[in-house]
Amino acid sequence: RNFVEEILDIKVFSFMNQIVKTKLGKNREELRIIDVQLKSAFATAKLQKSHIEQIESIKNSNVDSLKLKLQTAEDNRTILTGNTESLDVELTTYNKSLVELNNRAKQYLTLLQTVERLEKQITETTEKLNDISESVCPTCCTEIHEHKKADLSQPLLEIINVAKNKILICKTKLEELSNTHDQIAECNANIQKINTTISTNNSTVSLLDIQISDLRAEINTISQSEELMDLKYELKKTAENALNLKQKQADLNTEQDYNNAMIELFKDSGIKTKIIDQYIPIINGLINKYLEKLDLFVSFNLDSEFNEIVKSRHRDDFTYGSFSAGERTK
Repeated sequence: RNFVEEILDIKVFSFMNQIVKTKLGKNREELRIIDVQLKSAFATAKLQKSHIEQIESIKNSNVDSLKLKLQTAEDNRTILTGNTESLDVELTTYNKSLVELNNRAKQYLTLLQTVERLEKQITETTEKLNDISESVCPTCCTEIHEHKKADLSQPLLEIINVAKNKILICKTKLEELSNTHDQIAECNANIQKINTTISTNNSTVSLLDIQISDLRAEINTISQSEELMDLKYELKKTAENALNLKQKQADLNTEQDYNNAMIELFKDSGIKTKIIDQYIPIINGLINKYLEKLDLFVSFNLDSEFNEIVKSRHRDDFTYGSFSAGERTK
């Protein structure tokens, strides 16, 4: 197997496997150190938080009621903000609907103009038909013979029929669009109502912002102390350190997963086996070819684990010890 790996130049996977194992051991050691550091950071943060709570309990006689007011103001602000966002979405929907309705109104006006034009066309064409029926050419006012009346009347009658059909279609569409103006008025009313509500909400939110700011300033004034601020700063630094350690731990765990996956790939049953499996049939073919040239008519095959399978006349299983001294030499 070593000879074949050397020939196929795949020993590099063994070297890579050793490198990855070394990195994996280093990762485990770093993870162990980080785990200790995290436990220490959590313990420190717990102590710092407990100390802060003890100091704050002394100064919380009026803070609780102020915080309750602050929470109420913030909740009201959140509700109003969420309501305003919903109204903005609804307003957008109404504006889109208004654009569509205005387009329908334009279509309604266009249809009215079309009906008016077609009715005018029918009137003018009917006048021409009347002239023809009175044997007078509508163009040159000359007398028309009876045999030409039908030829002149037929195209005009077709024009009238086409115009009447178009008018019917237009009137059908006009009936569908007849309530468009009412819908536009209703849509505008809803938009105005929503805009008024949004404006009221924004004004209320502004007042709540002022109230929240005043409450926070008052709470800070009551709670402010250098010792408390220092402790909170230290707690923040401890938390940041813990977060950094957590991130580093996550990165190392990810790297460890990759390294474990690479070890699976680089070990003997991984990539090397896949490569060797492609060459085993070629090696077996060459072995049997040269054995045949040496007049040793046996079937010699290696499997992916380099186990020998020797058969005489391709039927009887043989071992190396079953051959004669001359056959062994071959």
